[in-house]
Amino acid sequence: MPQESAAPPEPTRRKREYRSTGVWASVVVFALAAAAFLVFIAQNTEQVAVHWTAWHVEVSLAAVVFGAMLLGSLLTITVGAVWRFRRRRELRRREELRTLRSRF
Repeated sequence: MPQESAAPPEPTRRKREYRSTGVWASVVVFALAAAAFLVFIAQNTEQVAVHWTAWHVEVSLAAVVFGAMLLGSLLTITVGAVWRFRRRRELRRREELRTLRSRF
């Protein structure tokens, strides 16, 4: 009687189920934030003086807050991108080292 090979059974593939990806929730949150920002702009139209080194300008308070928000967002995105780049580089080096060590 021939002996059967003891190969493990192939895993059964599960059919992917696509559920909500959160797009509509994101759209609703963005719409609410945009509406709140428009109300903020409408309520803060008074001019404020901005002085920075030799630069002096009068601009609406909403523009100052929006500019600060934009600069803060850009700074956060930049720092996060640099951190992710450095982290991925470190993980690639670790994987390369692990591969080299396993050869010997």
